[in-house]
Amino acid sequence: MARRHAEIAGAGITGLTLAAALGQAGWSVRVHESAAELRSTGGGLYLRTDGQQAARRLGLSDQIADVAFTPDGFEVRIDGAHHALHPRNDATRTMLRNELHAILLRAAKRAGAEIVIASKAVALVDDGQLVLADGSRLEADLAIAADGVGSRLPETVGIAGQRQRYDDGLIRVLLNRAILAGSQWERTIDFWRYGDVALRVLYTPCSPTHCYLCLMSAIDDARASAVPIDVAYWSENFPELQPLLAIPGASARHDRYGKIWLPRWSKGRAVIIGDAAHGMPSSLGRGASVGMLNAVELVDRLSSGATIETALHGWELAQRPVVEEVQAEAERVALARALSAGNRIDLAERDGDVHALQATPSA
Repeated sequence: MARRHAEIAGAGITGLTLAAALGQAGWSVRVHESAAELRSTGGGLYLRTDGQQAARRLGLSDQIADVAFTPDGFEVRIDGAHHALHPRNDATRTMLRNELHAILLRAAKRAGAEIVIASKAVALVDDGQLVLADGSRLEADLAIAADGVGSRLPETVGIAGQRQRYDDGLIRVLLNRAILAGSQWERTIDFWRYGDVALRVLYTPCSPTHCYLCLMSAIDDARASAVPIDVAYWSENFPELQPLLAIPGASARHDRYGKIWLPRWSKGRAVIIGDAAHGMPSSLGRGASVGMLNAVELVDRLSSGATIETALHGWELAQRPVVEEVQAEAERVALARALSAGNRIDLAERDGDVHALQATPSA
């Protein structure tokens, strides 16, 4: 039997997970990254049970364990006052996004994947072709779009989806937390402030030396949404975080909450996966992990001995309900806590950020 070949657009977390899994399953793989260098933006992340399961199935658990961090509990503070403290949960792992990206990149290369930078994909074809910006038409058994929330590749293969944007946004920034003293900074802290406007900061330690801040606000709050960060504005509302916020030169990015839904994830021998197929608000911290596990599940289906088209159908039939349930819950939590609507955190709520950022069972 001839060796199967895949062309993947996107060298992010989902794309590299898929490349590693396909390579381990005996495929030849080429990954195209449109940027001129390989990198992962966003700072830190929660590696949820979905992502931990994917890593284990790829044989990467030990490498993940070497760099992952376990926050010492989860605290909620409202208007400067303590409101709740959830104990340490060893299943809740955080880590630097670039370290996870590096682990997956090494795994993909070990599995034989070729990584090509400054190579932009502009179209998928349902016969398995990936079309590049330079006009190249690359033939494969499987052409895959894993190029994130901004992907336009689904439309090129005739899959028109829905993109929904919400009125909340967040600034993500990675900072050195060595200047903070006290054991409280070893835990995740969810800061809420209600006044003339509603604001929120999620402080997450994601390594022994670094923390990840998500500064959340309504998108029409110009000062809260500004990048570089308006240090005076955020420090006035969250004085406990002023030492961190005042660190000069930190790289920050602002993103608007949103959701991507596609009526199908494949057509012929073209596949859309990860945020390009099922982007979701970050309210549950599960987007990256869901993409990783979905990639591993796809390769398991492709390894079943069925035709590619049959495997894709079975994969989507099994995985769509699982992924869409997570996506719907992420949307529900985001809307229930919408700062643009002035909604307050409900500590009595069964689900939500406080519980979701603790361990969530893998589907």
